[in-house]
This record gives sequence, structure tokens and C-alpha cells, in this order.
Amino acid sequence: MKKETLYYFLTWTTLTTLSYLIVQYYFLYSWLDAPSGLFRQDRMLVLPLFPGFLLFLLSATIHTVALYGYRKQLFRLGAVPLRWPWLLLLVSGAVFLSSWGLDTLYYSLIDKSVSQAYANTVMQIAAGQGKAANAQVASAFASLPFFTQNIFLNFLGIIMGTSVSLLASKSLASQPKLSLQ
Repeated sequence: MKKETLYYFLTWTTLTTLSYLIVQYYFLYSWLDAPSGLFRQDRMLVLPLFPGFLLFLLSATIHTVALYGYRKQLFRLGAVPLRWPWLLLLVSGAVFLSSWGLDTLYYSLIDKSVSQAYANTVMQIAAGQGKAANAQVASAFASLPFFTQNIFLNFLGIIMGTSVSLLASKSLASQPKLSLQ
């Protein structure tokens, strides 16, 4: 893989990751209830789905633009772009690792309140339904960064968003057909 291609994908992956974290934490902090330090129960309905959906939207839109430009540039140069399984693996893996890494860094160095509020709200909802929460499990869950607490849906959102962007960019920037006249 050429150095320019790697630089191109790192730039767009960084843009996706930073956009994701800024938008996510903006909403998360605005959804926290100041007096209790917990999330309101009506927000808890969408909170597990929100990060994955946000990653889906950002991956689909930002990477459609990026992959369209990438394919268009390679076709102009007469080169062949990477095959879609490799692109899916490369782009999804880069977004996943950078989102997880930056969220873990944010959790470790800046603020742990969102993850702890999420875990405490889940425990409060479970206690309200008469279910006893295991203190060790709740403590372990609260010690995870928010991205890791919702890792399955985040991963699913990244894969689906990248798949949509690959399909869209492929249909928008297709290889020119040669015609003999």
C-alpha cells in the first residue's frame, strides 16, 4: 500500500473518530442530571444505541466522501483500488482502534464521570425492578470507558457504516469504461 493511501485513510479515520467523540460527549454531558449525577431513565432507552448509531452515521457519511475521492483519484491515475474486503477491514479496524484508544485515553486522563454515571444508572434501574445487582460486576462495569461499555453495538455501527460507505462510493466512482471508436 502506498504511503499516500495510508495517509489518506489515517486523515479520514482521525476526522471520524474526533467527530464521534466530540458529538458523543456533548450529548452525554447534556443528558446527565446535575443533582443526581445519573442519566434520566428516559435517556437510558436510547443511550446503549446512541454511540453505535452515531458511529454508523459518521462512518457512512465521512467515509463515503473519503472513499469516493480515493477511488476517483486512483482511476484517474490508472491504478486499481484495494478490494472491498480489505477496505472494509482497514477502515473499520482503524476507526474501531482509534475510537477505542482515544475514548480510553479520555477516560484515563480527563473524566470518568460518564462511564460511572452510566453504570450507576443501570444499577439503579435494576434495583428499581427488584433485581439485586452484584457489586463486583457493577464496579467492574463502572471502571470501563464508555466506548468499551457499549463495544458490541459500537463495532456493529462501524462495520455497517463502512459497508454503506463502500457501496455508495463504489456506485458513485466507478471505473471508466473504455470504448473503442
